[in-house]
Amino acid sequence: LSPRFPRPVTVEPMDQLDDEEGLPEKLVIKNQQFHKEREQPPRFAQPGSFEYEYAMRWKALIEMEKQQQDQVDRNIKEAREKLEMEMEAARHEHQVMLMRQDLMRRQEELRRMEELHNQEVQKRKQLELRQEEERRRREEEMRRQQEEMMRRQQEGFKGTFPDAREQEIRMGQMAMGGAMGINNRGAMPPAPVPAGTPAPPGPATMMPDGTLGLTPPTTERFGQAATMEGIGAIGGTPPAFNRAAPGAEFAPNKRRRY
Repeated sequence: LSPRFPRPVTVEPMDQLDDEEGLPEKLVIKNQQFHKEREQPPRFAQPGSFEYEYAMRWKALIEMEKQQQDQVDRNIKEAREKLEMEMEAARHEHQVMLMRQDLMRRQEELRRMEELHNQEVQKRKQLELRQEEERRRREEEMRRQQEEMMRRQQEGFKGTFPDAREQEIRMGQMAMGGAMGINNRGAMPPAPVPAGTPAPPGPATMMPDGTLGLTPPTTERFGQAATMEGIGAIGGTPPAFNRAAPGAEFAPNKRRRY
């Protein structure tokens, strides 16, 4: 009798494996029941019967399920491969994007460092220019001070040398004039005095000779006073400029020399 819901049985050959140990057939009890079951062939549905018809339909369904399962497996496998390829491409693209961002960041840092370096170089150049300008200004100031000092020294030399020279010449002239006056007073006669009035002491009474008591002046630089004194003493000739007598009258446009 067929069961209530007859379904086909799928029979597949058993794979022969070498992992079995011993002889399993020796362990099987071979009695009459065993031999009886071995003698009966497998039961198959007869063509055209109810069981055969539904067995074929079950077989078609199983084959369709197997085909669809294979197709689904292939689709899933293709989808997995495609997803893996897309993921690999996206990973490469993401790595490229990260590398591009890193490169842009490094370029930005390099540009910033270059700007800082340029600013530092500019500041250094400005500092060097300021230092050079300050050094040039100091040198110019020192040169100006030196020129001013030299100019003042030259002006001081020019101012002191004529004064000393003029003073020296004036002293020589005074000494020469004194020598001439002494010689003249020794040569001229004494002035008349009233009767009964004592004569005042003077160079003429004390030194009647013009050659007595004369000493050459020491302040004359070129010895002109000594020469003039020698000429007046030896020759006895009065010099060109004689000293006026005491108490003499002078014209309004004339003044005493000494």
